[in-house]
Amino acid sequence: MATDTAEYGKTWREKLTWASGNYGKASFRGAPFFISNSETGVGRRTEVHVSPQSTEISTNQDYVWAEDLGAEADEFVVEGFVIQNLDNGFDHFPERDKLIQALKVYTNVKKRNVGILVHPFYGKLEVALLGKAKITESLTKDGGIARFQMTFVQYNKPIFKQQVPDPDAVVDQSALDAINDALDSFTALMRTGGNYLSTLTSRISSVMNKMQTAISAVTGAVASTINTALNLVSSSIALIDSVLNAPCDLANLILNACDAIKQIPGMAGDVIQGGIVGGCSGIIRGNQTVLDGVIVPEEIGTSASRNLALQSNYTDASFGQISAEQADNLTLVNNMAQTAMIGNACMISIRTDFSSQDQMLLTLAEVTAALDSLIDRLGAQNDNVSDETLFQSIQKLRADYITSMMNKFSNLAKEYDYKVMPDVESTLTLAYRKYNDLDRADDITYRNKLRHPGFLPSGDNVRLLSE
Repeated sequence: MATDTAEYGKTWREKLTWASGNYGKASFRGAPFFISNSETGVGRRTEVHVSPQSTEISTNQDYVWAEDLGAEADEFVVEGFVIQNLDNGFDHFPERDKLIQALKVYTNVKKRNVGILVHPFYGKLEVALLGKAKITESLTKDGGIARFQMTFVQYNKPIFKQQVPDPDAVVDQSALDAINDALDSFTALMRTGGNYLSTLTSRISSVMNKMQTAISAVTGAVASTINTALNLVSSSIALIDSVLNAPCDLANLILNACDAIKQIPGMAGDVIQGGIVGGCSGIIRGNQTVLDGVIVPEEIGTSASRNLALQSNYTDASFGQISAEQADNLTLVNNMAQTAMIGNACMISIRTDFSSQDQMLLTLAEVTAALDSLIDRLGAQNDNVSDETLFQSIQKLRADYITSMMNKFSNLAKEYDYKVMPDVESTLTLAYRKYNDLDRADDITYRNKLRHPGFLPSGDNVRLLSE
Protein backbone atom coordinates (compact mmCIF):
# COMPACT_ATOMS: atom_id res chain seq x y z
CA MET A 1 0.00 0.00 0.00
CA ALA A 2 2.93 2.30 0.68
CA THR A 3 3.94 1.93 -2.94
CA ASP A 4 0.47 2.84 -4.12
CA THR A 5 0.54 5.97 -1.98
CA ALA A 6 3.92 6.97 -3.29
CA GLU A 7 2.77 6.55 -6.90
CA TYR A 8 -0.51 8.38 -6.38
CA GLY A 9 -0.64 11.75 -8.04
CA LYS A 10 2.37 11.25 -10.33
CA THR A 11 2.11 12.20 -13.99
CA TRP A 12 2.63 9.61 -16.76
CA ARG A 13 6.03 11.18 -17.43
CA GLU A 14 7.09 10.71 -13.80
CA LYS A 15 5.79 7.15 -13.66
CA LEU A 16 7.51 6.03 -16.85
CA THR A 17 10.98 7.58 -16.65
CA TRP A 18 12.36 4.30 -15.24
CA ALA A 19 11.95 2.76 -18.67
CA SER A 20 14.55 5.04 -20.24
CA GLY A 21 17.39 2.72 -19.06
CA ASN A 22 18.60 -0.41 -20.83
CA TYR A 23 17.47 -2.93 -18.23
CA GLY A 24 15.61 -5.75 -20.00
CA LYS A 25 16.16 -4.20 -23.44
CA ALA A 26 15.69 -6.59 -26.36
CA SER A 27 15.01 -6.46 -30.10
CA PHE A 28 13.66 -8.56 -32.95
CA ARG A 29 14.89 -7.87 -36.47
CA GLY A 30 16.21 -4.57 -35.16
CA ALA A 31 12.90 -3.46 -33.61
CA PRO A 32 13.57 -2.62 -29.93
CA PHE A 33 11.37 -3.52 -26.97
CA PHE A 34 11.61 -4.30 -23.26
CA ILE A 35 11.16 -7.76 -21.74
CA SER A 36 9.13 -8.08 -18.55
CA ASN A 37 9.01 -11.89 -18.37
CA SER A 38 10.66 -14.71 -20.27
CA GLU A 39 10.14 -18.45 -20.22
CA THR A 40 12.38 -20.91 -22.02
CA GLY A 41 11.45 -24.44 -23.02
CA VAL A 42 14.19 -27.00 -23.64
CA GLY A 43 14.34 -30.76 -23.92
CA ARG A 44 13.73 -33.59 -26.37
CA ARG A 45 10.74 -34.85 -28.35
CA THR A 46 9.17 -37.81 -26.62
CA GLU A 47 6.11 -39.94 -27.24
CA VAL A 48 4.45 -41.66 -24.29
CA HIS A 49 3.08 -45.13 -25.05
CA VAL A 50 0.66 -47.12 -22.92
CA SER A 51 0.28 -50.84 -23.59
CA PRO A 52 -1.13 -53.78 -21.61
CA GLN A 53 1.23 -56.08 -19.75
CA SER A 54 1.91 -59.55 -21.12
CA THR A 55 -1.13 -61.82 -21.03
CA GLU A 56 1.01 -64.43 -19.29
CA ILE A 57 1.02 -62.20 -16.19
CA SER A 58 -2.23 -61.68 -14.36
CA THR A 59 -2.34 -57.91 -13.70
CA ASN A 60 -4.60 -54.96 -14.20
CA GLN A 61 -1.73 -52.52 -14.66
CA ASP A 62 -0.71 -51.12 -18.01
CA TYR A 63 2.91 -50.73 -19.14
CA VAL A 64 3.87 -47.05 -19.68
CA TRP A 65 7.04 -46.07 -21.52
CA ALA A 66 8.46 -42.99 -23.29
CA GLU A 67 10.04 -43.14 -26.74
CA ASP A 68 12.78 -40.59 -27.57
CA LEU A 69 12.12 -39.10 -31.01
CA GLY A 70 15.17 -36.85 -31.19
CA ALA A 71 16.18 -33.30 -30.41
CA GLU A 72 13.60 -30.59 -29.79
CA ALA A 73 14.10 -26.94 -30.74
CA ASP A 74 14.56 -24.49 -27.90
CA GLU A 75 11.49 -22.30 -27.39
CA PHE A 76 11.36 -18.78 -25.96
CA VAL A 77 8.08 -17.38 -24.64
CA VAL A 78 8.54 -13.63 -24.24
CA GLU A 79 6.31 -11.05 -22.61
CA GLY A 80 7.53 -7.72 -23.87
CA PHE A 81 6.35 -4.16 -24.16
CA VAL A 82 6.95 -0.89 -25.95
CA ILE A 83 6.39 2.14 -23.74
CA GLN A 84 6.50 5.89 -23.98
CA ASN A 85 9.63 7.18 -22.28
CA LEU A 86 12.35 9.79 -22.42
CA ASP A 87 14.21 8.04 -25.23
CA ASN A 88 11.27 8.09 -27.67
CA GLY A 89 9.97 11.52 -26.67
CA PHE A 90 6.98 9.90 -24.94
CA ASP A 91 5.65 8.66 -28.27
CA HIS A 92 5.80 4.86 -28.38
CA PHE A 93 3.68 4.33 -31.49
CA PRO A 94 6.55 4.36 -34.04
CA GLU A 95 8.41 1.71 -31.99
CA ARG A 96 5.22 -0.32 -31.59
CA ASP A 97 4.57 -0.24 -35.34
CA LYS A 98 8.18 -1.17 -36.09
CA LEU A 99 7.94 -4.25 -33.87
CA ILE A 100 4.59 -5.23 -35.43
CA GLN A 101 6.14 -5.00 -38.89
CA ALA A 102 9.15 -7.08 -37.76
CA LEU A 103 6.77 -9.79 -36.52
CA LYS A 104 4.80 -9.82 -39.78
CA VAL A 105 7.62 -9.68 -42.33
CA TYR A 106 8.52 -12.82 -44.29
CA THR A 107 12.26 -13.20 -44.95
CA ASN A 108 12.29 -16.49 -46.91
CA VAL A 109 15.84 -17.33 -45.85
CA LYS A 110 16.24 -20.84 -47.25
CA LYS A 111 12.44 -21.15 -47.03
CA ARG A 112 12.56 -20.35 -43.32
CA ASN A 113 11.05 -17.21 -41.88
CA VAL A 114 13.94 -16.46 -39.55
CA GLY A 115 15.15 -13.32 -37.81
CA ILE A 116 17.59 -12.29 -35.10
CA LEU A 117 16.23 -12.00 -31.56
CA VAL A 118 18.52 -10.12 -29.17
CA HIS A 119 17.64 -11.51 -25.75
CA PRO A 120 19.00 -9.89 -22.55
CA PHE A 121 19.61 -13.34 -21.01
CA TYR A 122 20.71 -15.43 -24.01
CA GLY A 123 22.28 -12.98 -26.47
CA LYS A 124 21.73 -13.20 -30.22
CA LEU A 125 19.45 -16.01 -31.37
CA GLU A 126 18.29 -17.02 -34.85
CA VAL A 127 14.58 -17.61 -34.36
CA ALA A 128 11.20 -17.69 -36.06
CA LEU A 129 7.91 -16.47 -34.63
CA LEU A 130 5.70 -19.41 -33.68
CA GLY A 131 2.06 -18.67 -34.49
CA LYS A 132 0.68 -15.21 -33.85
CA ALA A 133 1.93 -12.57 -31.46
CA LYS A 134 -0.75 -10.98 -29.23
CA ILE A 135 -0.76 -7.24 -28.61
CA THR A 136 -2.58 -5.70 -25.65
CA GLU A 137 -3.25 -1.97 -25.28
CA SER A 138 -5.56 -0.12 -22.89
CA LEU A 139 -7.01 3.37 -22.82
CA THR A 140 -7.90 3.25 -19.14
CA LYS A 141 -5.47 1.04 -17.21
CA ASP A 142 -2.08 1.15 -18.92
CA GLY A 143 -1.99 4.13 -21.20
CA GLY A 144 1.18 4.76 -23.16
CA ILE A 145 2.21 1.11 -23.38
CA ALA A 146 1.72 -1.75 -25.84
CA ARG A 147 2.24 -5.27 -24.44
CA PHE A 148 3.36 -8.14 -26.68
CA GLN A 149 3.11 -11.88 -26.08
CA MET A 150 5.46 -13.69 -28.47
CA THR A 151 6.73 -17.24 -28.81
CA PHE A 152 9.93 -17.82 -30.73
CA VAL A 153 11.48 -21.13 -31.76
CA GLN A 154 15.21 -21.32 -32.42
CA TYR A 155 16.85 -22.52 -35.60
CA ASN A 156 20.31 -24.02 -36.00
CA LYS A 157 22.24 -24.82 -32.81
CA PRO A 158 20.39 -24.82 -29.46
CA ILE A 159 21.36 -22.04 -27.07
CA PHE A 160 22.09 -24.60 -24.37
CA LYS A 161 24.96 -26.27 -26.20
CA GLN A 162 27.23 -28.98 -24.94
CA GLN A 163 30.04 -27.46 -22.93
CA VAL A 164 33.05 -26.68 -25.10
CA PRO A 165 36.33 -27.87 -23.57
CA ASP A 166 38.73 -25.13 -22.49
CA PRO A 167 41.56 -25.03 -25.10
CA ASP A 168 44.21 -24.43 -22.44
CA ALA A 169 43.04 -27.43 -20.41
CA VAL A 170 42.90 -29.70 -23.49
CA VAL A 171 46.49 -28.88 -24.48
CA ASP A 172 47.69 -29.12 -20.86
CA GLN A 173 46.18 -32.57 -20.47
CA SER A 174 47.53 -33.94 -23.75
CA ALA A 175 51.00 -32.48 -23.16
CA LEU A 176 51.22 -33.82 -19.62
CA ASP A 177 49.90 -37.23 -20.69
CA ALA A 178 52.68 -37.44 -23.28
CA ILE A 179 55.32 -36.29 -20.78
CA ASN A 180 54.14 -38.85 -18.21
CA ASP A 181 54.18 -41.60 -20.85
CA ALA A 182 57.78 -40.69 -21.67
CA LEU A 183 58.59 -40.65 -17.96
CA ASP A 184 57.14 -44.12 -17.36
CA SER A 185 58.88 -45.50 -20.45
CA PHE A 186 62.20 -44.03 -19.28
CA THR A 187 62.03 -45.60 -15.83
CA ALA A 188 60.77 -48.95 -17.11
CA LEU A 189 63.39 -49.44 -19.84
CA MET A 190 66.46 -47.61 -18.57
CA ARG A 191 69.48 -49.88 -18.03
CA THR A 192 71.55 -49.12 -14.95
CA GLY A 193 74.32 -51.70 -15.39
CA GLY A 194 77.61 -51.77 -17.25
CA ASN A 195 79.38 -48.50 -17.93
CA TYR A 196 76.16 -46.49 -17.51
CA LEU A 197 77.61 -44.07 -14.95
CA SER A 198 80.62 -43.14 -17.03
CA THR A 199 79.06 -42.65 -20.44
CA LEU A 200 75.77 -40.73 -20.09
CA THR A 201 76.63 -37.90 -17.68
CA SER A 202 78.04 -35.57 -20.32
CA ARG A 203 75.22 -36.30 -22.74
CA ILE A 204 72.49 -35.61 -20.18
CA SER A 205 74.30 -32.35 -19.39
CA SER A 206 74.25 -31.51 -23.10
CA VAL A 207 70.49 -32.06 -23.20
CA MET A 208 70.01 -29.71 -20.27
CA ASN A 209 72.32 -27.17 -21.93
CA LYS A 210 69.82 -27.04 -24.78
CA MET A 211 67.24 -25.88 -22.26
CA GLN A 212 69.60 -23.12 -21.15
CA THR A 213 70.02 -22.08 -24.78
CA ALA A 214 66.24 -21.89 -25.22
CA ILE A 215 65.82 -19.88 -22.00
CA SER A 216 68.61 -17.43 -22.87
CA ALA A 217 66.94 -16.73 -26.26
CA VAL A 218 63.59 -15.68 -24.75
CA THR A 219 62.95 -12.00 -25.45
CA GLY A 220 60.74 -9.47 -23.68
CA ALA A 221 61.22 -10.96 -20.21
CA VAL A 222 62.68 -9.38 -17.08
CA ALA A 223 66.32 -10.34 -16.65
CA SER A 224 65.75 -11.68 -13.14
CA THR A 225 63.22 -14.27 -14.36
CA ILE A 226 65.63 -15.42 -17.07
CA ASN A 227 68.37 -15.82 -14.47
CA THR A 228 66.05 -17.72 -12.13
CA ALA A 229 65.19 -20.20 -14.89
CA LEU A 230 68.86 -20.60 -15.88
CA ASN A 231 69.83 -21.23 -12.27
CA LEU A 232 67.19 -23.97 -11.98
CA VAL A 233 68.72 -25.78 -14.96
CA SER A 234 72.24 -25.32 -13.55
CA SER A 235 71.10 -26.83 -10.25
CA SER A 236 69.71 -29.85 -12.10
CA ILE A 237 72.97 -30.32 -14.02
CA ALA A 238 74.93 -30.26 -10.77
CA LEU A 239 72.82 -33.12 -9.37
CA ILE A 240 73.11 -35.52 -12.31
CA ASP A 241 75.88 -37.68 -10.81
CA SER A 242 73.97 -38.08 -7.54
CA VAL A 243 70.89 -39.67 -9.17
CA LEU A 244 72.39 -41.75 -11.99
CA ASN A 245 71.61 -45.01 -10.22
CA ALA A 246 67.92 -44.04 -9.66
CA PRO A 247 66.08 -43.81 -13.02
CA CYS A 248 62.94 -42.19 -11.55
CA ASP A 249 64.94 -39.47 -9.78
CA LEU A 250 67.06 -38.88 -12.86
CA ALA A 251 63.96 -38.61 -15.06
CA ASN A 252 62.36 -36.04 -12.78
CA LEU A 253 65.62 -34.10 -12.68
CA ILE A 254 65.56 -33.83 -16.48
CA LEU A 255 61.90 -32.81 -16.41
CA ASN A 256 62.62 -30.12 -13.81
CA ALA A 257 65.23 -28.67 -16.16
CA CYS A 258 62.75 -28.70 -19.05
CA ASP A 259 60.06 -27.07 -16.89
CA ALA A 260 62.34 -24.23 -15.75
CA ILE A 261 61.32 -22.08 -18.72
CA LYS A 262 57.79 -21.87 -17.28
CA GLN A 263 59.21 -19.55 -14.61
CA ILE A 264 59.57 -16.81 -17.21
CA PRO A 265 55.83 -16.34 -18.07
CA GLY A 266 54.80 -17.24 -14.50
CA MET A 267 53.38 -20.67 -15.35
CA ALA A 268 55.20 -22.68 -12.72
CA GLY A 269 52.07 -23.33 -10.67
CA ASP A 270 50.80 -26.56 -9.16
CA VAL A 271 49.58 -29.36 -11.38
CA ILE A 272 46.45 -31.03 -10.01
CA GLN A 273 46.44 -34.67 -10.96
CA GLY A 274 46.36 -38.11 -9.44
CA GLY A 275 45.64 -41.56 -10.58
CA ILE A 276 46.24 -45.13 -11.24
CA VAL A 277 49.87 -45.16 -10.28
CA GLY A 278 51.96 -45.62 -13.39
CA GLY A 279 55.67 -46.43 -13.31
CA CYS A 280 57.23 -43.23 -12.04
CA SER A 281 54.57 -40.66 -12.98
CA GLY A 282 51.82 -41.82 -10.62
CA ILE A 283 48.94 -40.34 -12.65
CA ILE A 284 45.30 -41.28 -13.19
CA ARG A 285 44.69 -41.45 -16.93
CA GLY A 286 41.83 -39.24 -18.03
CA ASN A 287 41.74 -36.99 -14.97
CA GLN A 288 41.67 -33.24 -15.49
CA THR A 289 45.03 -31.53 -15.16
CA VAL A 290 44.98 -27.85 -14.21
CA LEU A 291 47.81 -25.36 -14.65
CA ASP A 292 47.53 -21.73 -13.64
CA GLY A 293 45.71 -19.82 -16.38
CA VAL A 294 48.10 -16.95 -16.96
CA ILE A 295 48.08 -14.88 -20.13
CA VAL A 296 51.56 -14.89 -21.66
CA PRO A 297 52.71 -11.68 -23.40
CA GLU A 298 53.22 -12.19 -27.12
CA GLU A 299 56.96 -11.51 -27.29
CA ILE A 300 57.71 -13.88 -24.40
CA GLY A 301 55.27 -16.56 -25.59
CA THR A 302 56.36 -16.64 -29.22
CA SER A 303 60.10 -16.59 -28.49
CA ALA A 304 59.83 -19.23 -25.74
CA SER A 305 57.69 -21.55 -27.87
CA ARG A 306 59.82 -21.19 -30.98
CA ASN A 307 63.13 -21.69 -29.16
CA LEU A 308 61.82 -24.76 -27.36
CA ALA A 309 60.71 -26.17 -30.71
CA LEU A 310 64.10 -25.35 -32.23
CA GLN A 311 66.17 -26.89 -29.40
CA SER A 312 64.02 -30.04 -29.32
CA ASN A 313 64.76 -30.86 -32.94
CA TYR A 314 67.90 -33.01 -32.66
CA THR A 315 68.84 -36.68 -33.06
CA ASP A 316 70.82 -39.14 -30.94
CA ALA A 317 73.77 -38.69 -33.29
CA SER A 318 74.01 -35.01 -32.29
CA PHE A 319 76.20 -35.99 -29.32
CA GLY A 320 78.68 -38.14 -31.26
CA GLN A 321 79.42 -41.83 -31.07
CA ILE A 322 78.22 -43.91 -28.15
CA SER A 323 78.52 -47.58 -27.32
CA ALA A 324 75.76 -49.91 -28.40
CA GLU A 325 75.22 -50.76 -24.74
CA GLN A 326 74.09 -47.21 -24.00
CA ALA A 327 72.39 -46.35 -27.32
CA ASP A 328 68.94 -47.31 -26.04
CA ASN A 329 69.51 -45.40 -22.80
CA LEU A 330 70.41 -42.24 -24.72
CA THR A 331 67.31 -42.65 -26.89
CA LEU A 332 65.16 -42.81 -23.76
CA VAL A 333 66.79 -39.65 -22.39
CA ASN A 334 66.25 -37.79 -25.63
CA ASN A 335 62.66 -38.99 -26.05
CA MET A 336 61.73 -37.72 -22.61
CA ALA A 337 63.59 -34.40 -22.95
CA GLN A 338 62.20 -33.70 -26.41
CA THR A 339 58.66 -34.57 -25.33
CA ALA A 340 58.98 -32.23 -22.35
CA MET A 341 60.40 -29.38 -24.46
CA ILE A 342 57.66 -29.62 -27.09
CA GLY A 343 54.97 -30.16 -24.46
CA ASN A 344 56.04 -26.94 -22.73
CA ALA A 345 56.07 -25.14 -26.09
CA CYS A 346 52.44 -26.21 -26.60
CA MET A 347 51.38 -25.15 -23.09
CA ILE A 348 53.08 -21.75 -23.39
CA SER A 349 51.83 -20.92 -26.89
CA ILE A 350 48.19 -21.81 -26.12
CA ARG A 351 48.33 -19.11 -23.40
CA THR A 352 50.07 -16.49 -25.55
CA ASP A 353 48.27 -13.20 -26.17
CA PHE A 354 48.76 -13.09 -29.95
CA SER A 355 48.20 -9.73 -31.61
CA SER A 356 47.32 -11.15 -35.00
CA GLN A 357 46.43 -14.34 -36.80
CA ASP A 358 49.73 -14.20 -38.69
CA GLN A 359 51.77 -14.34 -35.47
CA MET A 360 49.68 -17.22 -34.16
CA LEU A 361 50.00 -19.23 -37.38
CA LEU A 362 53.77 -18.74 -37.44
CA THR A 363 54.14 -20.12 -33.92
CA LEU A 364 51.67 -22.92 -34.68
CA ALA A 365 53.69 -23.95 -37.74
CA GLU A 366 57.01 -24.02 -35.86
CA VAL A 367 55.72 -26.01 -32.89
CA THR A 368 53.85 -28.41 -35.18
CA ALA A 369 57.02 -28.96 -37.23
CA ALA A 370 58.83 -29.98 -34.02
CA LEU A 371 55.99 -32.36 -33.17
CA ASP A 372 56.20 -33.88 -36.66
CA SER A 373 59.96 -34.40 -36.31
CA LEU A 374 59.47 -36.17 -32.98
CA ILE A 375 56.68 -38.32 -34.44
CA ASP A 376 58.97 -39.29 -37.34
CA ARG A 377 61.76 -40.26 -34.96
CA LEU A 378 59.44 -42.25 -32.69
CA GLY A 379 57.85 -43.91 -35.70
CA ALA A 380 61.22 -45.06 -37.03
CA GLN A 381 62.19 -46.12 -33.54
CA ASN A 382 59.06 -48.21 -33.11
CA ASP A 383 60.40 -50.64 -35.71
CA ASN A 384 62.86 -51.86 -33.04
CA VAL A 385 61.71 -50.50 -29.66
CA SER A 386 58.29 -51.11 -28.14
CA ASP A 387 57.06 -47.60 -27.28
CA GLU A 388 53.70 -47.44 -29.01
CA THR A 389 52.07 -45.64 -26.06
CA LEU A 390 54.38 -42.62 -26.31
CA PHE A 391 54.03 -42.59 -30.10
CA GLN A 392 50.24 -42.39 -29.84
CA SER A 393 50.42 -39.76 -27.07
CA ILE A 394 52.52 -37.44 -29.25
CA GLN A 395 50.10 -37.93 -32.16
CA LYS A 396 47.18 -37.02 -29.89
CA LEU A 397 49.03 -33.98 -28.57
CA ARG A 398 49.60 -32.80 -32.15
CA ALA A 399 45.90 -33.13 -33.02
CA ASP A 400 44.69 -31.48 -29.80
CA TYR A 401 47.23 -28.68 -30.07
CA ILE A 402 46.31 -27.70 -33.65
CA THR A 403 42.56 -27.90 -32.97
CA SER A 404 42.80 -25.90 -29.74
CA MET A 405 45.00 -23.19 -31.26
CA MET A 406 42.65 -22.73 -34.23
CA ASN A 407 39.54 -22.72 -32.05
CA LYS A 408 40.96 -20.23 -29.56
CA PHE A 409 42.57 -17.81 -32.00
CA SER A 410 40.46 -18.11 -35.18
CA ASN A 411 38.93 -14.65 -34.62
CA LEU A 412 42.24 -12.78 -34.52
CA ALA A 413 42.68 -9.95 -37.00
CA LYS A 414 44.95 -10.48 -40.00
CA GLU A 415 47.93 -8.31 -40.91
CA TYR A 416 48.30 -6.44 -44.19
CA ASP A 417 50.83 -4.09 -45.82
CA TYR A 418 50.16 -0.35 -45.80
CA LYS A 419 52.27 2.00 -47.91
CA VAL A 420 53.22 5.12 -45.96
CA MET A 421 52.11 8.37 -47.57
CA PRO A 422 54.81 10.63 -49.13
CA ASP A 423 53.96 13.39 -46.66
CA VAL A 424 55.28 13.25 -43.10
CA GLU A 425 53.13 10.75 -41.24
CA SER A 426 53.29 9.64 -37.61
CA THR A 427 51.95 6.58 -35.84
CA LEU A 428 49.40 8.81 -34.07
CA THR A 429 47.91 10.17 -37.30
CA LEU A 430 47.90 6.70 -38.85
CA ALA A 431 46.23 5.18 -35.79
CA TYR A 432 43.53 7.85 -35.85
CA ARG A 433 42.96 7.61 -39.59
CA LYS A 434 42.86 3.78 -39.75
CA TYR A 435 41.32 2.86 -36.39
CA ASN A 436 39.91 6.12 -34.99
CA ASP A 437 41.88 5.22 -31.86
CA LEU A 438 45.06 7.03 -30.81
CA ASP A 439 45.96 4.20 -28.42
CA ARG A 440 46.69 1.98 -31.43
CA ALA A 441 49.83 4.04 -32.16
CA ASP A 442 51.86 1.92 -29.73
CA ASP A 443 50.72 -1.24 -31.51
CA ILE A 444 51.92 0.15 -34.86
CA THR A 445 55.29 1.03 -33.33
CA TYR A 446 55.73 -2.39 -31.73
CA ARG A 447 54.47 -4.39 -34.72
CA ASN A 448 56.92 -2.69 -37.09
CA LYS A 449 59.79 -2.28 -34.58
CA LEU A 450 60.02 1.42 -35.39
CA ARG A 451 62.91 3.41 -33.94
CA HIS A 452 61.07 6.72 -34.00
CA PRO A 453 57.24 6.62 -33.77
CA GLY A 454 56.99 10.27 -34.76
CA PHE A 455 58.05 9.68 -38.36
CA LEU A 456 57.06 6.69 -40.45
CA PRO A 457 59.34 5.67 -43.35
CA SER A 458 57.90 7.57 -46.33
CA GLY A 459 57.05 5.32 -49.26
CA ASP A 460 57.82 2.10 -47.35
CA ASN A 461 55.35 -0.54 -46.21
CA VAL A 462 54.32 -1.02 -42.60
CA ARG A 463 52.24 -3.84 -41.20
CA LEU A 464 48.76 -3.03 -39.89
CA LEU A 465 45.92 -5.10 -38.53
CA SER A 466 42.74 -5.57 -40.53
CA GLU A 467 40.66 -4.35 -37.59
